[in-house]
Amino acid sequence: MKIRGTAIRIGALGLLMGLTFRVAVAEEVVQPDSAQTPAGAEAQQPVEETEFAYGDVTSVSDMALVVNQYDYTTGEMKDMSYAVGSDVSLTNVNAIGEIAVGDAVDVEYVKKDGKNVAVAIMVEKYSPDEELTQEDTTAEQAPTNSIPTLQ
Repeated sequence: MKIRGTAIRIGALGLLMGLTFRVAVAEEVVQPDSAQTPAGAEAQQPVEETEFAYGDVTSVSDMALVVNQYDYTTGEMKDMSYAVGSDVSLTNVNAIGEIAVGDAVDVEYVKKDGKNVAVAIMVEKYSPDEELTQEDTTAEQAPTNSIPTLQ
């Protein structure tokens, strides 16, 4: 009988340990991430989603850029304002002051505190041989009234 009583105690102890382990694992899974953050550790800030825009500059200053762009929600052209900081990345210009009204720009931006903040601005620049004049575009679009003759 001595062996049987010991076996029962060992079995009961094993069962108790198994249940304790399962409860501990279940509690760990149910705990939210904030409860698992070590004391004194800072909570992670949400990552800001980068958005993109393209259009023509209607106004520019050292602190802001206004771009006339297509609004996909309304289906209309709309002026959008972008805050410009000293850390903005510029392409094809060396300073924000080189951007002129009428320039075509690509703007990469994030929304911060309800404002559109430019992260990067790329100004579309064309070489002189790439630029089309009004005369070139008229000649390309003009219909021809002559009928080719067969020989």
